[in-house]
Amino acid sequence: GLYRTSYFMEGSTFRNYMNPAFRPYRGYVNIPVVGNLNVGMNTSGITVGSLLYQHANGKLVPFWDKDVTWDKLSAKLQGNNGLDLNVNTSIIGFGFYSGQGFWSFSLDLRTNVGFNIPDGMFAFLKQGSGSYDLSNISLGAEAYMSASLGYSRKIFENLTVGARINLLGGLGRVRAYYDRLQLTRGIEEWAVDARGTIDAAGVFTVDNDSEQPEYLDFGSIGADISKFGLAGTGVSFDIGAEYTLLDRITFSASVLDMGSVKWNSSIRGVAE
Repeated sequence: GLYRTSYFMEGSTFRNYMNPAFRPYRGYVNIPVVGNLNVGMNTSGITVGSLLYQHANGKLVPFWDKDVTWDKLSAKLQGNNGLDLNVNTSIIGFGFYSGQGFWSFSLDLRTNVGFNIPDGMFAFLKQGSGSYDLSNISLGAEAYMSASLGYSRKIFENLTVGARINLLGGLGRVRAYYDRLQLTRGIEEWAVDARGTIDAAGVFTVDNDSEQPEYLDFGSIGADISKFGLAGTGVSFDIGAEYTLLDRITFSASVLDMGSVKWNSSIRGVAE
């Protein structure tokens, strides 16, 4: 992602996202949204080499191509394959020097999405008909706003420290998990044996006088969309430091996102 790429770029205005002690050469103002868009992805088991294969004619083909055998594909997969996607964008952002200190402020939109995909899903996509075990397939996603205020200051000529407070406002969250999912696909019919749960919170509230979360069957969830509000609130802190040794070697360290979001009552359901 952009933040990791710019970590060692001393003039970058965005590397303070990774360490609040960092500061650019001068103040800055971000162009809304397009001024700072960061996309990051982490995988476990799913790689470019497991999705694309070189054909005999030299062209790259996807894993579902008829010339890619299941044995070749399965050798590159794990039993459970993780995929995490993070998208962060700055709606407003600026920074400025005041005396020996550097102040920064940003209003960001953050989105995190994670999947757990069993290898049975790839077998189903690759082979088609047959019986497949897709148990433990899961999805997690959350979106929230972050209003951040940071301060960085040189303590000594070779030591700079910084801290940042982040006020968090939850926009939505969903957690879906199937502990049992057996899929059988025949020539003319499908059969599914499943049990799973879903836990979701959004900017609307369910039409319920109780403070307890709703437990409902999928397909029967009713929400009163006239009631809006943050799906959760929270706070987190970032701290960091940068130390230069003999004007040649620089050490830096930071601890980020120390805190959490407390989500409001959720809509919950069970599917069988």
